[in-house]
Amino acid sequence: MKTNLLSFLVFTVFSFQSAYAVKYFVTPDGSEDSDGLSWETSTSLNAILTSTKLSEGDEIFVKKGTYVAPEGASFTCNRADVKVYGNCEGTESEKPVSYQLDNIETFLKGSGRRVLYFKTASYFVGFDISGGDAYNSTAGAAGRAGGVYIDHPDGMIEYCIVHDNYGSKTDGSIKGVGGGVYARGIVKNCIVENNIAIAADGKKPGVGGGVCLDGGYLLNSIIRNNHCVADESNNTSTGGNNGGGVSIKTGYVVNCLVEGNKIGGTANNANYGGGIDCSMVTEPAGEEIVAHVINCTVVGNDATSGRGGGIGFGNKGSSEVVNCIVVDNVARSESTPAGSNVFLGPESTAEVTYTIWPESEGGVGNLNAEPQFVDGTYMLQSSSPAINAGNNEAIGDYDKDLAGKERVVNGTVDMGAYEYDGLPSSVESSFIESDEPVIEIQYFTLSGLRLEKPQSTGIYLIKKIYASRRYEVSKMVFVYK
Repeated sequence: MKTNLLSFLVFTVFSFQSAYAVKYFVTPDGSEDSDGLSWETSTSLNAILTSTKLSEGDEIFVKKGTYVAPEGASFTCNRADVKVYGNCEGTESEKPVSYQLDNIETFLKGSGRRVLYFKTASYFVGFDISGGDAYNSTAGAAGRAGGVYIDHPDGMIEYCIVHDNYGSKTDGSIKGVGGGVYARGIVKNCIVENNIAIAADGKKPGVGGGVCLDGGYLLNSIIRNNHCVADESNNTSTGGNNGGGVSIKTGYVVNCLVEGNKIGGTANNANYGGGIDCSMVTEPAGEEIVAHVINCTVVGNDATSGRGGGIGFGNKGSSEVVNCIVVDNVARSESTPAGSNVFLGPESTAEVTYTIWPESEGGVGNLNAEPQFVDGTYMLQSSSPAINAGNNEAIGDYDKDLAGKERVVNGTVDMGAYEYDGLPSSVESSFIESDEPVIEIQYFTLSGLRLEKPQSTGIYLIKKIYASRRYEVSKMVFVYK
């Protein structure tokens, strides 16, 4: 009876809040003097985000188009916990049903500072965020997050593309920390790419070219082609650079692809983690694990100036890597012991279990086998040793893989970011002759990312599921004009 009463009270409070939530509408040419209560009287993005009218639960609908931050400032949302929906057509009265990362057309552009900062439990979805430089941002610490600074544990961005931002580009005395994102909250279903965290003059390292987690969560996202370097032209930092893709102080990285990231600087033993860095973990007083890398595929990252091409720990502990695939990364050949893919310092107590990495010499569930990716993708072939080789306890309640498929298919979780679900182990067409009705059609990119429907020109895998649960898979070219 107590449970039912509690549920009733929660529902009543939620309904009360929802009844009084206000909807605001934003367009690129909206007027700061408008009330923003309809598309016809739309307001500007900066005006509504900073408005004293905002209350908890309010919704902001943002039409497709380009929005430039105020000169010398950021888009800042610190008034209330609100939901901000990008990629709107300009006719909606309810939030968009779905978002697809290949069709985001609401652009937030920096104007001499970080692009977006919020210190509330707000939710931003459906934005392309670029052109930021956090060297002298007025909110949060300077140098943190050229793209997005989530400064609240319940703040969240989803279905956003964060690219071509700098932690600190203009001022050489300030180091970049999180070139794309600095998160105390949640980053989910995002792409973070081509961001840079530049080291400052002297020995101040660049940290987290793509993302720096400070108690946050990085979930079901792609982190690629980010850099943590000293200088764009010669990379001559004498200090260490940490985490070309991601640097974790505390937090979780789950169901992510970390690909093609790089650390630079003068070759030395203080550079860690071409893909992911755990050398700067905030050590707890006890034996608690505070940095978690779970069911990730970490591939093709570069730490030729340091240690741990895929993941680097230094001598820090309090970290775990589990159910991952860490292969085809490179590190400085002089680093000892070998750390082309995973580097564990001699004093590190970090745990690596149920993970494929070539240098593995044992450990619980670890393999040094070839993961057997499908050609051109990071999905698993049907013969992959990563299938059903993970630890279910580690994946917990994270029930979708990076492609949006069910995470545990045959009783035991797979290693890596993509769960094998019976799709053919090549991208060649596979047909079934059948008179049965088709009950479902699924769309996938060649890298395994599940889409509601393709929205851009390209080649896709089309899976037709019949009533008997048999299926047909074929390649198809969609062309959009």
